[in-house]
Amino acid sequence: MENRIYKDAIAKSFMELSKEKSVADITVSDIAKACGISRQTFYHHFKDKYSVIEYLYEPAIKKIKEIGMGCGGDIQEALLKMYQECYNNRTYYMSVISYEGQNSFEEYCIKGNREFFIEYLTQKYGNGNLDKSLEIAIDFSCHGAAYTLISWIRNGMKESPEFIAREMYKCLPEILRLSMEQ
Repeated sequence: MENRIYKDAIAKSFMELSKEKSVADITVSDIAKACGISRQTFYHHFKDKYSVIEYLYEPAIKKIKEIGMGCGGDIQEALLKMYQECYNNRTYYMSVISYEGQNSFEEYCIKGNREFFIEYLTQKYGNGNLDKSLEIAIDFSCHGAAYTLISWIRNGMKESPEFIAREMYKCLPEILRLSMEQ
């Protein structure tokens, strides 16, 4: 339990710093200082700042998957909730998307979306029943959704989450939409 408390405090400090600096400019020393801990304590809990990013993404990915699973295949509702989450925490997401590379936000968007689709469809149809066409549609959609989300954030989130979710839904390949909704 104590480990979780430290990790949460370190992650919170990282998020606060990300409002002031780009992720690339944040150092382990910055995080430790903001959290009131030593660098040694930081390294006891995290390998590097990128593992903090991963730690922060895990609940978001889990939340998105839970939202999607709870939507009974309603992809548009799941998309809306994802975009609302980003909109409500826009300062953080604007900082996080500025970082490209290891453990980038884009990587986690793709990974989280792919895990959601695979898990949902596997539960619905059983293991091994996803044909190659559906897998390609999932990969295409996950990469496109990540790119669109990042573009929307970079451009200041001018469009409403409702608009973006509706338009993203329209862009999903028919095979994927039908598989989710049947």
